[in-house]
Amino acid sequence: MRGGDRVSEQSSTTTVTGYEPAPSVVHRSVDGSIVLLDLDDGIYYTLEGIGSDMWSYLCAGLAPVQIVNALVDEYEVERATVEGDLAELIERLVAAGLLRAR
Repeated sequence: MRGGDRVSEQSSTTTVTGYEPAPSVVHRSVDGSIVLLDLDDGIYYTLEGIGSDMWSYLCAGLAPVQIVNALVDEYEVERATVEGDLAELIERLVAAGLLRAR
């Protein structure tokens, strides 16, 4: 994720069943990337590659375990790698105020 410096770690994602974009966030797909704009502070972020797929699955309402299953099949990567990457992305997005638990 590229963007502002307001990113820090947040609580574990294991007890949450799903996420949604924060009300102040608009997002668009641009050339295979996802561009996020926080309307409250005017900072924009870009997600690329598997990160853009993770965002799309999060916005579709999938639970983290469902996202991991889909990405392991789609990218043929190790489950532990996807779990760690997804947890880190969720923590950063939540800390930046771009994503919230449903």
